[in-house]
Amino acid sequence: MKTKILLIMMSVLFLDMGVSKATHYLAEDGDFFSTIALFNNDTLLMNGGNGETLTLGDYAIANIENTDLPIGITDIISGGYGIINIYGGGIGNIQAINESIINMTGGSVNSLEMYHESMLYLYGGNIGSLASAQPLILIPPEDPGPHGWIQFFCREYDYNSDTNLLTGLWADSSAFSINLSDIGTYPTYDQIEFHIIPEPATIILLGLGGLWLGKRRSI
Repeated sequence: MKTKILLIMMSVLFLDMGVSKATHYLAEDGDFFSTIALFNNDTLLMNGGNGETLTLGDYAIANIENTDLPIGITDIISGGYGIINIYGGGIGNIQAINESIINMTGGSVNSLEMYHESMLYLYGGNIGSLASAQPLILIPPEDPGPHGWIQFFCREYDYNSDTNLLTGLWADSSAFSINLSDIGTYPTYDQIEFHIIPEPATIILLGLGGLWLGKRRSI
């Protein structure tokens, strides 16, 4: 297996307070890294390969599109405004600390833990265990939010409070089954804000209903 990660570009950003260098990494099929630390607007595009430890901070961005192995990255720690976008591939463990952001639309994560004021946006993929050790967001219901550190977008869901198992369907009708682990003062389930996405057929019917009402009012 090759043991390289390609530096695809070195850019210099001129800021008001000085000069910041951002390094841009590319991981492809056959590549391997033991440790990569992304800081100061660094980026990683991973569409293949494998790694052991990835850390992010200072507005760094990691885009995970694919990995060579089912567990392509063993551990990811994101903090200090780091951003992780997961589209595919496999990840063992993720810890989101401070004010980091995770967007997940595909791929798989064995264990995902949320800390401090980090935000998680879930649209798809497979998660084995999800846990939050965060305080509750206490804002009035009429406030646009967010009302939870975990923003969950799905078609339907069901929660078994006896087993802490969250099941349901993503917007593309693929099924999910997530074990919610309670590691903080408040249950992880209480940190989730659900957003229900209607089926395509329902959206079409709603649109046709709006057209019918418009025509009726014009008569």
